[in-house]
Amino acid sequence: MTRVAGVLWLLLALFGCATPPAIVPPEAGERVALEARCRGIFLSRPWQLSHSIHYTAPGDRAGAMIGVVRIDPESGSVACNLLSPEGLLLVGAEACGEKVLVRRAITPFDDPDFLRGLLDDIRLVFLAPASPAGEMGFSTDGMLRCRYPSAGGGRVEAALHPAGGWEILRYDGLKRLARQVQASPTPPGSIPVRMSLAAPGVLGYRMEFTLLGAVPAPPAPDTGDCQGPLR
Repeated sequence: MTRVAGVLWLLLALFGCATPPAIVPPEAGERVALEARCRGIFLSRPWQLSHSIHYTAPGDRAGAMIGVVRIDPESGSVACNLLSPEGLLLVGAEACGEKVLVRRAITPFDDPDFLRGLLDDIRLVFLAPASPAGEMGFSTDGMLRCRYPSAGGGRVEAALHPAGGWEILRYDGLKRLARQVQASPTPPGSIPVRMSLAAPGVLGYRMEFTLLGAVPAPPAPDTGDCQGPLR
């Protein structure tokens, strides 16, 4: 392999090269019902969820954590605690309105980019896009796909499998896959028991989630203030 070819291969691996598949648009009268199905995979009321998390990262790193999240779809606020298997609080952070509060973050989890990405990933998984779908339709594999515009010219895609289960895919402005969320088949309106989240590329990572508990949470204050630490 030449040096130039090696550099090109590295860039492709680093940024990912998967692009959105082609879709066949539905009839105009079907759009409302189909988008309701896509939005049905996101939370519709406040919840506090607990998951066991197994992760793999570059450099043969792997491990386990406990994650507790509180999500309010109405306000868009999210809060997260990450704990070691022994119960040590590694991260405690909350995003509400324009505010981001970091109550605790120990090394190496105190990197601002990591914390921002963590909260963004929570929003991606659980909060429906604010705008209506720009495109929707069925791909050749039978999946219903609803595509929503996102910042920087990117898009978020909700994709429903014909036999159950779903995916959320986030593409950047160059249509490169940046995140892929996959969920096990779940009855409509239910919270998946198993999910995964992957970031592609040589610096990417993968996390596997198993649901431990789910309880309704109080709504966020109308003032836009943060609710406080997770209990």
